[in-house]
Amino acid sequence: MGAVVVSLWNTGCNKAAPNADTPSPEAKPATSATTPAAEVTLLAATPQELEAAVAAHQGKVVLVDYWATYCAPCRQQFPHTVQMSQELAEQGFVAISVCCDEPEKEAEALSFLKKSGATFQNFRSSLGGDEDALLAFEIDGGALPHYKLYGRDGGLQKAFGTDPTADRQFTSEEIEQHVKELLKQK
Repeated sequence: MGAVVVSLWNTGCNKAAPNADTPSPEAKPATSATTPAAEVTLLAATPQELEAAVAAHQGKVVLVDYWATYCAPCRQQFPHTVQMSQELAEQGFVAISVCCDEPEKEAEALSFLKKSGATFQNFRSSLGGDEDALLAFEIDGGALPHYKLYGRDGGLQKAFGTDPTADRQFTSEEIEQHVKELLKQK
């Protein structure tokens, strides 16, 4: 099974992607000219600490975006997470990101987050980014990008994972559609 997990991981990400700290052109800063810049932080977290962070937002819809600096699809989709956090916050939406890089990549990851304007909670896997860490965070198939969507009751509603055997993968629009459906529920 370990070989399958590694195979799936490599399919979802491009570990040798250049300019890993550069967000895609759609990235928007999280502040306007009239508001002070919010601090972007990156804290190490265990799966249990992430679970506690999600639970702290009960009553809101929470999207956890699992990503890595080497993962080109992660970097391409991350601006959408930032955009949703800005546009849907007043409706009760919260984004949390989890960087699945090794600890020595923390500066690169923080640079990417700052350039992306990711002023929401950002964590780095305290377990690193190997197969065991991805399993500990329950990332199906061990492939990135990966998203988990929680309802207002704090329960996991949907996971979006990379499946190379599927005819097509999930889209940012599908994630947003599910977020908006959950936001309608009170």
